[in-house]
Amino acid sequence: LTPDRCVEKGEDTTEACLEEGKELLRRFTYILDVQCLEEGIKALSSELGLPRPHVKKGNTNDSLHQMTTRERIGNDEIYDFIVKRNRRDIELYEWSKGLSLVKCSELTSTPVDDDLLHVDDDADDLEIGNVSETEQPTSQPTPAKNPHEDTSKHNAIRAMQIHNYKLGRALLLNVHITHHGGTTVCNAMKQLGHAPEGACNRGDDWPETVPKYRPWGYDETDENAKALRNVYHFISWEFGIIPPTPLKEVKWESPNLVSFIVMKDPIDRRLSGDATTSKLFGEEADRTEEQWEAFAKYDGSINFMLTRLTPDHCGEEGENATIACLEHGKELLRRFTFILDIQCLEEGLEALANELGLPIPDVKKGRGRTSMSARERIGNDDIYDFIVGRNRLDLELYEWSKSLSLVDCSALDEGDFDDDLNVADAGDVDQFSDAINYNYTLNATDYSDDKFDAEDDSVFNNQSDSKSTNEELGSEISLASNNITNQDNINIDDRESIRALQIENYK
Repeated sequence: LTPDRCVEKGEDTTEACLEEGKELLRRFTYILDVQCLEEGIKALSSELGLPRPHVKKGNTNDSLHQMTTRERIGNDEIYDFIVKRNRRDIELYEWSKGLSLVKCSELTSTPVDDDLLHVDDDADDLEIGNVSETEQPTSQPTPAKNPHEDTSKHNAIRAMQIHNYKLGRALLLNVHITHHGGTTVCNAMKQLGHAPEGACNRGDDWPETVPKYRPWGYDETDENAKALRNVYHFISWEFGIIPPTPLKEVKWESPNLVSFIVMKDPIDRRLSGDATTSKLFGEEADRTEEQWEAFAKYDGSINFMLTRLTPDHCGEEGENATIACLEHGKELLRRFTFILDIQCLEEGLEALANELGLPIPDVKKGRGRTSMSARERIGNDDIYDFIVGRNRLDLELYEWSKSLSLVDCSALDEGDFDDDLNVADAGDVDQFSDAINYNYTLNATDYSDDKFDAEDDSVFNNQSDSKSTNEELGSEISLASNNITNQDNINIDDRESIRALQIENYK
């Protein structure tokens, strides 16, 4: 196990030699203990999603089987001499028990496989039989597909993405639906590292090799994320208009990307004010019933989240949108590394920072705190119910997303909710209004009420062909072991991340 066969010195073998052996063992995915090998192999099979094999033990002499090593040698001086010469191996074995997949000492009735501790007269090695239909025990049928398999795969991918971010190899990306706290997130991320100016969408030092349009195609994701990580730790993609290329085409599983999205109640989002909305429908506090009706009937905000997150902007049908459309939205959300809930955005950003090994940012909340519900703000039950009906799938998507949120807002003490984030951020005012979708621009300072910004229009019209995401993910996941040059820098969490991905790739 060690370089230069450093244990050849017997009883004079150094502590450093022992440590080199331990260092190697730590790098293996699993360690088993032959004292309970049958249980170890069963546990290994469970880890890898395999049926339990039938372990055929070696043939042994019963009289020797019952004797200790000292008794079998029959001479204390010789026994002690052998023990002394192999003391480092004994220390290594005892230490390895702490890392063993199964702790033999913790079994209620430890079946010590002494027959496996010496050579089988009829075989050169331990024999493990192949599991066939006739050999498979009837009490151990082949397990059905694990219902948590997708969760396991997501966790493995997420673990590697986080690992690479900590090493400076993965880019943090916020998929920002307009009025979902994007300015708050951007300001927080700027405290933690370099990020683009303005709303964190694009900056002056943007690499020339990275296109300025968004979203990227599948084949572009790895290289673009890697190039941007050399400049920024975080960027944002804001979507006020419907993406010209479906977001599902992005390689969200890339080891070079850590993605997250902030989710928000769609009715609260609809009430997030900006100058353009006020121009079209009046100020909220002074809005007449006719203006409220025009506001409610405006088609540009129907299922605003789903139309941005799904292919073919499938939520535009309003109350007639299909469940299949909702499932498309869920499918995309599952592929993001993290989901945050704006109702407790401060706690969510704190949890995100902890996941990524970052200091806790000072979250500067938006202005305009309100304690009124959306129904109270609208002040007309019929209009409120009409808006809810048209956006029912967005509401379902938001409620469903709470189960995946990094922080469960409902579990927090009452009063912790960031109601002030349910209205427009101070930096969001007058930008990217859903009331005039064609006035979209990547940079808030370039916003124009009067005409489409030609430069930013070009951002969305140079999409390259993208690779289908229907391919098996296993062949696409890059194991970070190729990138690791200093094993001493790998902590326990990193090893767990590597092991999770190795298991996933085996499966």
